[in-house]
Amino acid sequence: MTTPTQPPIYATAVFAQNKPGAMLSIPPLAAATTFHAQEGRIYTADGRELLILNSEARARVADALARDLASVFVVETGPLGFVRDYAIEPARSL
Repeated sequence: MTTPTQPPIYATAVFAQNKPGAMLSIPPLAAATTFHAQEGRIYTADGRELLILNSEARARVADALARDLASVFVVETGPLGFVRDYAIEPARSL
């Protein structure tokens, strides 16, 4: 779903010990957006994919999304810390 004109957003996955779900940390965005999950991947409203480079973390996030979508959320973090957090919505129907 990511196109050459829409680069991915690199995310870092953070997991709590012995807890389901994940927090996905991303750099600050130019504008607020919404996120939706589709086939184990997460996209912004304009089609940018959240990309997790670590394959083990990517698999854990995909598993958490499949089990309980509400257990995974996105957090924008900047130089001074927390900026904004987002819930992940189910895939949008076309």
